[in-house]
Amino acid sequence: AESYLTAAAKLEGLRSGVDQSQRQAFANSEWIADLYSRLISVQTSLGRPQDAWQAAERAKARAFLDSLQGRSFKEDSAPAQFQSELKDIQKQMIELRVKLAPENGGARRDSDPSPEVLKRQLGDLEAQLALARDRAGLSRSRASQAIAQQPSALADLQTRLKTIDKTATIVEFATLPDGLTAFVIGPASFEQIVWKVDMLALAGDVFTLRGLLADQNSGDELAPVAARVAESVWKPLAAKLPAGTQRILIAPASFLNYIPFQVLPAANGKQLIDQFVISYLPSASTLALLGPPG
Repeated sequence: AESYLTAAAKLEGLRSGVDQSQRQAFANSEWIADLYSRLISVQTSLGRPQDAWQAAERAKARAFLDSLQGRSFKEDSAPAQFQSELKDIQKQMIELRVKLAPENGGARRDSDPSPEVLKRQLGDLEAQLALARDRAGLSRSRASQAIAQQPSALADLQTRLKTIDKTATIVEFATLPDGLTAFVIGPASFEQIVWKVDMLALAGDVFTLRGLLADQNSGDELAPVAARVAESVWKPLAAKLPAGTQRILIAPASFLNYIPFQVLPAANGKQLIDQFVISYLPSASTLALLGPPG
């Protein structure tokens, strides 16, 4: 485990010294994804579920920060007068990106602005963030600073979850070399579930399901594919949800990002959307940057 931790730390240090286009290449690298997958697997095999979750969070948090075209810094790395402004802009950017996510398209309210307006607002916020960082003196030292965003502590995350919605549960997925793992986080509970999956077959079903959902003439082909995906991805963890769960915040991983979990069949024959309110997170730690659900 220590070797993988050292490798991940060195990787994150290297990642902080390159420009945005190079960081995007880091984020899309298969060997980097494999490194984190093996780190999660090792921590799991050693009976360290919270360390495994932290490893999953580290991988996702940094990829998500890269997608923001900028970095988060330690609170004390910016002058006090700029800290609140930087945090507020980043929070607004994340809220807009969540609204623009394809998986959340059906959840937008009629009163929400159109996607085009949301994209313009996001562009304006990106410009504001760059300007705020320049004023705070962060842009000049960017190349020498490591990405400082750390995963939330489990207790802090659960406290935040209680504040937002006491009936909510986070389900965070991670891929392993030979299967999947999910971290089920309730306001007062934490459990890791691990199961074997034919990842190649599952990937094929996920992309087939995506294509069928886009095809108005898919007909009877859709149900069996959705059932296979649910059998591989949802059934192993469904019984582990805390009693009273009404809202599920899903943080997918890898190609699981392409699964519209709402349409997956539940054990009672209905779809998950009939049983839960479902939302998506880039990673569990981003919950700290979001406001209460609308």
